[in-house]
Amino acid sequence: MTDEQDQPEILPPEVRTAATELIWRCSRCGYQRARAEGPPDACPDCGAPREEFYLVTED
Repeated sequence: MTDEQDQPEILPPEVRTAATELIWRCSRCGYQRARAEGPPDACPDCGAPREEFYLVTED
């Protein structure tokens, strides 16, 4: 389990701008995927399982 400090800040909808979007990011290698696609079963770059992905805001 990770500390709260290690978790990315996800902005609430009322704070997000049009240029901000949520994406899935691999916690091991940083691979990114569009939110609409959902997290993959395994990271195509490093093989990390689906549980290693988290949502993050991206400008």
